[in-house]
Amino acid sequence: MDDGYEQLKGYALGKLIREYDSKDIKSVMNKPEKIAEKLVNILKDEKVNLLYVRSAAAEALGIFGEPAAKYIPDILKFLKVQKVDQSLRYHAALGLSSIKKLELKQVVVVLNNLYDRSHNKFKQWRFLTCFTGGGTEEIKTLLTWLRYPANLPKTLTHKEAKQTLQVFLQIWEPTQDLPELRALDKCGMISLNF
Repeated sequence: MDDGYEQLKGYALGKLIREYDSKDIKSVMNKPEKIAEKLVNILKDEKVNLLYVRSAAAEALGIFGEPAAKYIPDILKFLKVQKVDQSLRYHAALGLSSIKKLELKQVVVVLNNLYDRSHNKFKQWRFLTCFTGGGTEEIKTLLTWLRYPANLPKTLTHKEAKQTLQVFLQIWEPTQDLPELRALDKCGMISLNF
């Protein structure tokens, strides 16, 4: 992975993805934390011209599990950058989904990519949102109300309304810097008026 030839990096990353899983990593590699750090650096390196190399680095991070967990904030920050190729962000989210279950305030960063109009991967981003968050009731509530295309519930029980408001309360601050998610009416969504 340290080689100057991008094709060779891509080959090494492909081999890593195909031949190892999280159980093998600790037994074959002395310092998986160092390799996870290299993978994050490759992912973020705009000078790497081959998109598949950066995508493979993103997916390979998922194999590392706990040693890669400390880089979750870096990967989430990367997912917020709309100028980054959409498929590269998708691969980064795939890698995240294998590292560990994300907190609700982190999951909204994954969900935000659903509203990027430069692609038509709505179903894949919805799945990744659910998968990275562990499919909890909170995630299901979030996906019920922040969905594209819109198909909002017509009625709610008192319990459902309370749960919905609690979820929105938890994500209010973390979505401050996610304009795509905050501007739901611009995506064809029905604005929520309480």
